[in-house]
Amino acid sequence: MGNGFVIEEKARKGMKIVICFILFLYPILLFEADVGGVPIQTWMLYISIAALALCYALGGKKPRKNWRASFDRCGIIAILLALYECIRIVGNLFFYHKDTAYRQEIMIISFVVLYFLIAARPLFSEKYFHVVLFAGLVVFSLLIIHYLSGSGADRLMEVMLKDNRKAASFAVLVCTIALCQYCRSYSRYRSIFFGAVAFVGFFILFLNKNAVSIWLMLSVFIAIPIVFHPTVELVKRDMQMLFLYLFLLGNMGFLTTYTGLIKGGVAYSLDSCIYLNVAIVIGGIFFFRMWEKIPPDVDIKRLVIKRLGRKCFILLKICAAGAALVFINGANWKELPDGMGMSAIKAALVPVVEEVQTGKSAFYLCLEGQGIIGSLLILALCICMVMQIYKNHDRDWPVTGVLTMVAGVFFAQLLFWGECMNTLPLYVIFVLFAVFIEKGRAK
Repeated sequence: MGNGFVIEEKARKGMKIVICFILFLYPILLFEADVGGVPIQTWMLYISIAALALCYALGGKKPRKNWRASFDRCGIIAILLALYECIRIVGNLFFYHKDTAYRQEIMIISFVVLYFLIAARPLFSEKYFHVVLFAGLVVFSLLIIHYLSGSGADRLMEVMLKDNRKAASFAVLVCTIALCQYCRSYSRYRSIFFGAVAFVGFFILFLNKNAVSIWLMLSVFIAIPIVFHPTVELVKRDMQMLFLYLFLLGNMGFLTTYTGLIKGGVAYSLDSCIYLNVAIVIGGIFFFRMWEKIPPDVDIKRLVIKRLGRKCFILLKICAAGAALVFINGANWKELPDGMGMSAIKAALVPVVEEVQTGKSAFYLCLEGQGIIGSLLILALCICMVMQIYKNHDRDWPVTGVLTMVAGVFFAQLLFWGECMNTLPLYVIFVLFAVFIEKGRAK
């Protein structure tokens, strides 16, 4: 019993170390290098999952109920997906004789293995969020050097500089975690840290100038009072960061046009920035008038604004309908006249349309590479995981809210961007934690 307990504890620590290794290492593996025709990031994923499986295998006696719980609807679909990928590999090797690296198939099988490992032992810890934030500071520092110097650290940043969607995907992840942690943290020093990381992340988002990521991050601010209990303190912190976000965005035109600090070819419309600053002032007036109605003697950490969550949910629906309208009209937004402030609307909407039209969503890439059967299995697995995440979400347990926000951002990205190997393992790990998290297992 004693030796078994020691082995079990060592296995748990080993799995946590491997997960921290994945969460910290992958975002900073930004250079391009192939080993045997396979990217080094992919090799590191295989090695990490193999190490995770080894730690689990050495963990002594395994609780059977964990394995049984993983063979639900999601688990069955995951098994069928892995079998399908194996059949594709065998078929191409022995029947069709196709010369391919099978990178996508092996990556999907690796994630299925990761699915069952986390399902059997979901060792979640909030420290994983902090690991990602520290990795974000490293990547953001390199990106700032590039944007301020115009050519600094380019060889170290080949992956993200090659496609701004990859930098945007990681920046949105870090900003979402930092924002959620800031809104729910009551520690002064932690709040300063989370707020500082979010501030730097917002700056990187604007320097990267990916229109979809800017609007996606804006939707995160709206979703905060929906996912968490909308206490006065949480709403205040959310609005603080929202005004900071909009203030930075509203001054990017002046920063890029007149200061000369930014040398990465970033340019913003001055007209749009002026209109946005006017909107910030008007919105601030309404917000502070509403804030004055709160009695000064109440505990703002416990007072819940019940109606705000419903209003934010309606606002999120309106934003989704507006996004659908933007995409349906497509390039027609370019034909709007320039008078009556239309130039500002064009400057806000046209980049989003162009980004969507030039990019390929992950679902399209799955259909292109995996065929109808593989795409349907992946889509079914995503739908089942979304349903389970919705079921697990509990406002009284805020950590599920952070995981839900990260999962929501990830699935929203799949509609616009393909996968980025530097961020995909991070998103997958947090999504799986959101699927399998239980209160009794939280550490």
